[in-house]
Amino acid sequence: MKNTYTIIKSKQTITVNFDTKKPRLGYDSLDMSTLRTQHKYNSWDPGLKNTAVFESKICYIDGDKGLLTYRGYRIEDLVEHSNFMETTYILLHGHKPKTNELTDFTTKINLHQHRIPNDIITLLAHQSKQSDPTGILLSLMGAIASHMDTLNLKQTNPISSCLPIISIMPTLVANIIRHIQGKSWQSPHADLSFIDNFLYCLNGKKPSEDETFIMDKLCIVQAEHELNASTHNVRATTSTGANLGAALCAGIASLWGPAHGGANQACYDMLLKIGSIDQIPKYIAKAKNKKDPFRLMGFGHRIYRNTDPRAKIFQKMNLNFLKHKHDHDLFSLAIALKDTALSDPYFVDRKLYPNTDFFSGILFHTLGIPSSAFPTLFVMARTVGWCAHWLEMQENPNYPIIRPQQFYTGSKTQNFHTQTKDYKE
Repeated sequence: MKNTYTIIKSKQTITVNFDTKKPRLGYDSLDMSTLRTQHKYNSWDPGLKNTAVFESKICYIDGDKGLLTYRGYRIEDLVEHSNFMETTYILLHGHKPKTNELTDFTTKINLHQHRIPNDIITLLAHQSKQSDPTGILLSLMGAIASHMDTLNLKQTNPISSCLPIISIMPTLVANIIRHIQGKSWQSPHADLSFIDNFLYCLNGKKPSEDETFIMDKLCIVQAEHELNASTHNVRATTSTGANLGAALCAGIASLWGPAHGGANQACYDMLLKIGSIDQIPKYIAKAKNKKDPFRLMGFGHRIYRNTDPRAKIFQKMNLNFLKHKHDHDLFSLAIALKDTALSDPYFVDRKLYPNTDFFSGILFHTLGIPSSAFPTLFVMARTVGWCAHWLEMQENPNYPIIRPQQFYTGSKTQNFHTQTKDYKE
């Protein structure tokens, strides 16, 4: 179906026709792929807020309804009825596994957990203990990108190429945290699962059932979230023909930012700064003052304009897990801050509701993870989603390289040899 649109430039009217692409769910898209070649126009869309650049079957978000699905399964159902290994299988394969399929998949994941090259361990040992944990992880992943043969990643089956990377990520993240704490390398336990081995490597002992449960659910919720900044950059890097390790480096670098994967760290640190419930009115006022540098972290989201389903899940997990924990006071502060903000028209009118970062940091800290390392936990879970997107791009090896256009505002073409030495633009 074609739609006709009118462009007016210098009193000249140009009529253009665009095909409409209809997705399974979500908004229709105008196929503007010929806009530049046929009509000599670019579309102007800062931040790509309204531009669909990939087809995907992996994840769907309806921000108005607060809906998040992986391969069609609601995130609430996955958290309640699935586990991280099964969710990983679903994201990578596109369907729910049979019992024997999940058993075989889990066995393969566990088999690779020990296969970390010795020079990667040595590289970690030479990192400064004052370095940012996400930066260390990025350095290690860069080295791993050059170790694809050692890790048996160059295989004909693309899914098999993803499993070693997914498998070693918990060991890497746990030992990065140990390193900045001044502890020695801890190898995974042969008889422990993916989640249990992360906690075992982190603390040097087998975790409790509660710790395993919370970590498993945290990973499910953070495994995938459609075409966010880091996933877009994973796909963009993949479009250049770079290997999986390099693509994941692009994802880690993007997720490092405080507006993305670093937001849960910023939110947790903000709660510590506020300190007590009686200080909330002071900080609410500061957040509303445009001249004040303080920002209320963990509120608002580019996509969710009503409620973030992940925030609801994490709030419930905090309530159940922290009844007898020392972080319960911080959770009570978070609840009071949320209730105060959502009773204020300033935040309600701007649709600034709690997002996934608002409660997740409290859970991470209760598991013994320092706030500086929160983004590395995000990477550990999101690696699964990134691999799913990398796999999807392998299905179409002829996909064009990602190369957006710019809106140029610099100098016009100039003659260098005619300019004087003291020329200033």
